[in-house]
Amino acid sequence: ILSAAFGLLDESGHQGLSMRALAHRLAVTPMALYSHFRDRDALVRGMSDAIYLRVVKEFESTEGSPRRQLKNLLSLYYEAIVHFPQ
Repeated sequence: ILSAAFGLLDESGHQGLSMRALAHRLAVTPMALYSHFRDRDALVRGMSDAIYLRVVKEFESTEGSPRRQLKNLLSLYYEAIVHFPQ
Protein backbone atom coordinates (compact mmCIF):
# COMPACT_ATOMS: atom_id res chain seq x y z
CA ILE A 1 0.00 0.00 0.00
CA LEU A 2 2.76 2.43 0.96
CA SER A 3 4.75 1.69 -2.18
CA ALA A 4 1.71 2.45 -4.33
CA ALA A 5 1.02 5.58 -2.29
CA PHE A 6 4.57 6.82 -2.88
CA GLY A 7 4.18 6.18 -6.60
CA LEU A 8 0.90 8.10 -6.66
CA LEU A 9 2.48 10.94 -4.72
CA ASP A 10 5.36 11.11 -7.20
CA GLU A 11 2.99 11.18 -10.17
CA SER A 12 0.12 13.32 -8.87
CA GLY A 13 1.52 15.34 -6.00
CA HIS A 14 -0.01 15.82 -2.59
CA GLN A 15 -3.41 16.86 -3.96
CA GLY A 16 -3.64 13.70 -6.08
CA LEU A 17 -3.03 11.38 -3.14
CA SER A 18 -6.46 10.25 -2.00
CA MET A 19 -7.81 7.02 -0.63
CA ARG A 20 -10.03 6.69 -3.72
CA ALA A 21 -7.12 7.22 -6.16
CA LEU A 22 -4.92 4.82 -4.20
CA ALA A 23 -7.66 2.18 -4.15
CA HIS A 24 -8.07 2.57 -7.91
CA ARG A 25 -4.33 2.09 -8.40
CA LEU A 26 -4.38 -1.05 -6.24
CA ALA A 27 -7.59 -2.35 -7.87
CA VAL A 28 -9.40 -2.57 -4.53
CA THR A 29 -12.31 -0.72 -3.03
CA PRO A 30 -11.55 2.39 -0.98
CA MET A 31 -13.08 0.65 2.05
CA ALA A 32 -10.38 -2.04 1.81
CA LEU A 33 -7.76 0.62 2.54
CA TYR A 34 -9.60 1.79 5.64
CA SER A 35 -8.91 -1.57 7.28
CA HIS A 36 -5.21 -0.60 7.17
CA PHE A 37 -5.36 3.18 7.60
CA ARG A 38 -8.07 5.05 9.50
CA ASP A 39 -8.02 7.97 7.03
CA ARG A 40 -5.79 9.86 4.60
CA ASP A 41 -3.91 11.52 7.47
CA ALA A 42 -3.05 8.10 8.91
CA LEU A 43 -1.82 7.03 5.47
CA VAL A 44 0.41 10.10 5.24
CA ARG A 45 1.74 9.41 8.74
CA GLY A 46 2.50 5.84 7.67
CA MET A 47 4.38 7.17 4.66
CA SER A 48 6.30 9.60 6.87
CA ASP A 49 7.18 6.78 9.26
CA ALA A 50 8.46 4.68 6.36
CA ILE A 51 10.74 7.50 5.24
CA TYR A 52 11.96 8.03 8.81
CA LEU A 53 12.71 4.31 9.20
CA ARG A 54 14.66 4.32 5.93
CA VAL A 55 16.75 7.28 7.13
CA VAL A 56 17.36 5.66 10.53
CA LYS A 57 18.38 2.36 8.95
CA GLU A 58 20.89 4.08 6.68
CA PHE A 59 22.14 6.25 9.54
CA GLU A 60 22.75 3.26 11.80
CA SER A 61 25.31 1.95 9.32
CA THR A 62 27.28 5.21 9.48
CA GLU A 63 30.71 4.90 10.99
CA GLY A 64 33.21 7.50 12.02
CA SER A 65 33.33 10.50 14.27
CA PRO A 66 30.18 12.02 15.78
CA ARG A 67 30.64 14.96 13.39
CA ARG A 68 30.68 12.61 10.36
CA GLN A 69 27.64 10.75 11.70
CA LEU A 70 25.71 13.99 12.18
CA LYS A 71 26.67 15.17 8.72
CA ASN A 72 25.46 11.87 7.26
CA LEU A 73 22.17 12.07 9.19
CA LEU A 74 21.49 15.58 7.92
CA SER A 75 22.36 14.51 4.37
CA LEU A 76 19.98 11.56 4.59
CA TYR A 77 17.14 13.80 5.79
CA TYR A 78 17.91 16.33 3.08
CA GLU A 79 17.76 13.62 0.40
CA ALA A 80 14.44 12.37 1.76
CA ILE A 81 12.95 15.87 1.74
CA VAL A 82 14.18 16.58 -1.78
CA HIS A 83 12.75 13.29 -3.02
CA PHE A 84 9.41 13.75 -1.20
CA PRO A 85 8.87 17.51 -0.89
CA GLN A 86 5.12 17.02 -0.47
